[in-house]
Amino acid sequence: MVDYAVEVLQLKNRAAMVISPENGNIQKVATTIEKQSQTRGLGSVTQFTYSSNSFQPLAIAAELNKHTPTVIFFFGSRDELNILLKTANALKPTPYIFISSALTGATVVNKEFADKIFLSSPTFPQEQTNAAEFFQLIKRNNLSTQHLTTQAVSYSAAKLLVEGLQKTGRELSRKKLIHNLETIYRFDTGLLPLLSYGSNRHIGSAEVSIVPLSQ
Repeated sequence: MVDYAVEVLQLKNRAAMVISPENGNIQKVATTIEKQSQTRGLGSVTQFTYSSNSFQPLAIAAELNKHTPTVIFFFGSRDELNILLKTANALKPTPYIFISSALTGATVVNKEFADKIFLSSPTFPQEQTNAAEFFQLIKRNNLSTQHLTTQAVSYSAAKLLVEGLQKTGRELSRKKLIHNLETIYRFDTGLLPLLSYGSNRHIGSAEVSIVPLSQ
């Protein structure tokens, strides 16, 4: 996200803000964004976190007016994003907003932000040889296809867990499961890039694509 903002949008020395719920994993992402912003020269980053089910327009408005960010990295839900867009609409200039397809989804209707919203999603392989099983699952259970990215990530996570359980065997423990997951190398879910893990590598693939939502 940061690289896209700097290289494609040519943003430098801008005020940026990471808005996210209180979640340990997301906080790690927020910290990484802050470090990357400093490294790439995007600018200073303010982190704003909120408790679950407490995304309040007045609190958001106060933070936005205080820091007037020109770039926002948002990791909340779709409903929370709609609140953010209504609140951020008062900012001038209109900020660029980066969202995660896995968390927020891709359906946003707000003409004021038509060219300012960018969607981050996993980079899917060109040849999805095992995708048929995924779509059969959707068809068999009459699932909606409006959230395919989120469904694909969840499906892949389940496949990864099954692989870890099979490697661990009957004598299952949290420690053994983690150890065996850390030995997985170039695991093919059929939907995501090949996943590899290690004791110091807990992100299976760092490949993502950034797409303007207006496309």
